[in-house]
Amino acid sequence: MRFLIALALIGMAVVASSASNADDILSGNFVQHRILVGFEKPLTSHGRFQLVPGRQLVWETTAPFPSRVDISASGITQTIRDNETMRLPASRFPALSLVLEIMDASLRGDWAGIEKRFNVRPVREGKTWSLRFHPESGFPEFPFQEVFLKGSEFVETVTLSRASGDRDVIEFSGVRWTGAP
Repeated sequence: MRFLIALALIGMAVVASSASNADDILSGNFVQHRILVGFEKPLTSHGRFQLVPGRQLVWETTAPFPSRVDISASGITQTIRDNETMRLPASRFPALSLVLEIMDASLRGDWAGIEKRFNVRPVREGKTWSLRFHPESGFPEFPFQEVFLKGSEFVETVTLSRASGDRDVIEFSGVRWTGAP
């Protein structure tokens, strides 16, 4: 799940280079639909996020089960009702460095860095755009068959598809830049 959250914010990172100040925070709300093969209805969660580019992602689920996940270069921490329920140092989660590498490349607009690991297909239609990422062959640690991003000023939808047919659709709203507290 934590890998999923970080990948969802890759989309936010793609447009994060528009920050007016290095200390700006990208924040907003999300609705995440996990669509599983064999289940009639998707599992849906709601919450909010904050991305401090290059430093930290806070993914706070408010419903149906409140929790908070913090992702940074040092690792991942999950908190439920002010109790730390999981701490995973980066050294025990090798995929974290990959996620941070992709987010960093996106923040810097380093498409060559992203294209080393993915086939990227951008499409622009008026004020909207979309990006479709497919992992290059020989990239087994990547758990998704495809990542699809769609937006205008900011990412509005991220779809993460697995080879099994399962997928996550994350819809963002109220996304904005704010100054550091």
